[in-house]
Amino acid sequence: MIVRYMTSDDIEQVYNIAKLSFPDKCKYKDFEKALTLSYNICLVAEAEEQVIGFCLCSQLFETADLNMIAVSEANRKNKVGEKIMIRLLELLEEREAEHILLEVRESNVAAIGLYRKRGFLPISTRKEYYTNPVEDAVIMEKIIYA
Repeated sequence: MIVRYMTSDDIEQVYNIAKLSFPDKCKYKDFEKALTLSYNICLVAEAEEQVIGFCLCSQLFETADLNMIAVSEANRKNKVGEKIMIRLLELLEEREAEHILLEVRESNVAAIGLYRKRGFLPISTRKEYYTNPVEDAVIMEKIIYA
């Protein structure tokens, strides 16, 4: 498995993974647009020429926001998400981001565990942030450079 920058050729596979994980937030054109914005970091995990996971992150000045990270259902629990996260954090360090923020469903214990393992800490809650089902989001932050 490799983690590399996303290209326009990856969008179809990325979209197929995303619509299962984020059915309310997933629009094909958003992935096309994400690739055109210089402040975005768009990564994919690839195995055997298939995209098996991805992340979209934006960085404006010192602050990065993890907008989306997902792994194909067949590849969950294979540390794909962790490998994507490690590469993303390396790139943010190179780009001198001071911290990264994300939102995660309160019930997503696996994701919260991954984020904690990578040094993220909960800092707040967004009430009823998610729909289908309605659920609070835990806001987490990792300091990259103090």
